[in-house]
Amino acid sequence: INDQPTLACTGATATHTEDAGAVSLYTLCTVGSGADSAGDAEDEDLASVVITVTNVEDTAEILTIDGTAITLATSSSGDTGTLGLAYAITGCSNTCTVTLTAETGELTTEELDALLEAMTYTNSDQSPSTSSARVITVTTLDDEGSNVSPNDNTATLAVAATITVAKVNDAPTASGAASLAALNEDATATGATVNSLFGDTFSDTDGDSLGGICITSYDDDTAEGQWKYSTDAGTTWTAFNADISAASAGVFVNAADELAYDPAANWNGAANTLTAVLVDSSGTEPSTAATTDCSTTGTTTVYSTATVVLSHTITAVNDAPTASGSASLTALAEDGTPSTSTTVTSLFNGGFSDSADAVTDGSSANTIEGICITSYTEVSSEGQWKYSTDGSTFTAISSISAASAGLEIEQGSRLHFAPASNFNGAAATITAVLIDSSVSVTTNSVADDCSYSATGEYSTATMTLSHTVTAVNDAPTASGSASLTALAE
Repeated sequence: INDQPTLACTGATATHTEDAGAVSLYTLCTVGSGADSAGDAEDEDLASVVITVTNVEDTAEILTIDGTAITLATSSSGDTGTLGLAYAITGCSNTCTVTLTAETGELTTEELDALLEAMTYTNSDQSPSTSSARVITVTTLDDEGSNVSPNDNTATLAVAATITVAKVNDAPTASGAASLAALNEDATATGATVNSLFGDTFSDTDGDSLGGICITSYDDDTAEGQWKYSTDAGTTWTAFNADISAASAGVFVNAADELAYDPAANWNGAANTLTAVLVDSSGTEPSTAATTDCSTTGTTTVYSTATVVLSHTITAVNDAPTASGSASLTALAEDGTPSTSTTVTSLFNGGFSDSADAVTDGSSANTIEGICITSYTEVSSEGQWKYSTDGSTFTAISSISAASAGLEIEQGSRLHFAPASNFNGAAATITAVLIDSSVSVTTNSVADDCSYSATGEYSTATMTLSHTVTAVNDAPTASGSASLTALAE
């Protein structure tokens, strides 16, 4: 009579740690093929083995059987590597059933001993479930003997190993770059949270969130501006105030806190960048601005190996030019012919400056584009100021009394004073603001509003243009007759 086979093993009670090696499941296995009615050992080979694995919750849980890694995630089938056993996996919604089937005469008790003692469990998921231990149980063993009563070739077993899964932190990964929205020159700095700036560059296989950043490189240049942080949603700001040059002395900023760049007055261009590693939320985070050693990165640390660069641009805004001094047109002799070649530039350029727009690696200074006459009283009995766009045809300038109704004359146009016949002395002056080349000027007789603004094209100060007509002697005139007093004879 065929009796059911037997199995005795010591099942492991062990822990599998994420990213660690495989865990052995059984030791000291003894497989028997049963005994006959006389108590003598039988020699039937084994036909099949059924193994269950409970609490399967991840997609990368693996039993290695006979040298073949069998993933427990879905139903599948195949053959093992050494003994060529057919395997079939079923279930796996939570409990996987693995059935091993041997060809006739192909699985001895000694081979099954070795197979079970070499069988291992591993979990390569980077965020494995740790809520329940995995229980791997040999539940059924069949030999090749008869199963017709009174024979019995099936043993129902409960040879179990229990594996607790422990996860470890996986360092976050960083990719791409971060940028703070551009700010206009001289505008009030606006901040953004670290999370909004760096969130798209952060990923973490454990599902951790971005805990913050550790700044590893920053060149503080107060002449251009400073990066600042706020821990109270932008109410108060504190500058970093020092260069950061080593990850071993980095500066931490929490994901919920804000960063902003505060530019120096009139500065524009690309701000000095911040370079940072990303920090996941699995650890205890330092306080914002705390000096932090974030030089050890990757593997199981909270710091990304790669860094992310935070950039920012201050967009140039025109600064109004300045005017200083006065201008004068070369003196003209009474009744002389005025010059037709004196340009606006030659008269006013000496008093023009646009130094506020001259920024290293930023905007360039504008040049003089023209003038806007804001005050002039025409005295036709003395003469007239005139302008020309071609040096040939000159147009008289009428009286002007307000910057809001000024007269623009571009830098290449000519100016002269045409004195009235026999006039000499100081001509009526012209008062004008200067115009920079952030705009184009067209010389015409249309009134222009030349009022000053800090970012406009007109200077706040004015220059006065004067001219002198030098007296030339005029021949006297004679009229009537003259008589000598009569003399007595």
